[in-house]
Amino acid sequence: MGEYILTDGVHRLRSLPSMEVARMGLFTVFELFLVVLTFYAIVRFEGGTRILVPILCLVVIFLLERLQGRLREEEEAKRRLLRYAREDLSKKL
Repeated sequence: MGEYILTDGVHRLRSLPSMEVARMGLFTVFELFLVVLTFYAIVRFEGGTRILVPILCLVVIFLLERLQGRLREEEEAKRRLLRYAREDLSKKL
């Protein structure tokens, strides 16, 4: 997971970890926390909160998964665009 940089007319792959990878890991940890909170709420809470908290946690997990998918798609589109630009540049040279 690197990004392409242009130096002296040549594209090179920089192999530093991108922010997208760190963000995905953070989303995963937060989703795990929400799942644990869901089960804790089912076991320990009483009344309306016993149902409300798990439903809200599951909705947030669903929304985070959709956001992760959208971010992955954008990252892949950016990678493809850079690859096409690199191919066009190499054809011109």
